[in-house]
Amino acid sequence: MSTLEDRWGRPGFEQGPLYALETGADGKPRLTFYWPQVPEARRTETQGAASAYWRGDDARLASCASCHAEGAAPRKDRSVWGVPRKPRTEAPAS
Repeated sequence: MSTLEDRWGRPGFEQGPLYALETGADGKPRLTFYWPQVPEARRTETQGAASAYWRGDDARLASCASCHAEGAAPRKDRSVWGVPRKPRTEAPAS
């Protein structure tokens, strides 16, 4: 899951973190968090790091792992946010 966030945390144009969840053959989830350029105002979220790459059993993924112990969230609990589309305008018929 990739994110684009504005300065208020809403969907926008600023590159946010990348989250990855894969389920191995053993059924165990594997998590990855990657944020190549953490904005200075948000660095408290990454313990002051200007970039973050956490994967596997990294302790900073513990909260993610607690929710995803069984893999992906049930579809009913997933975000339903989508990118708003501009309505099409049809050209007038000649």
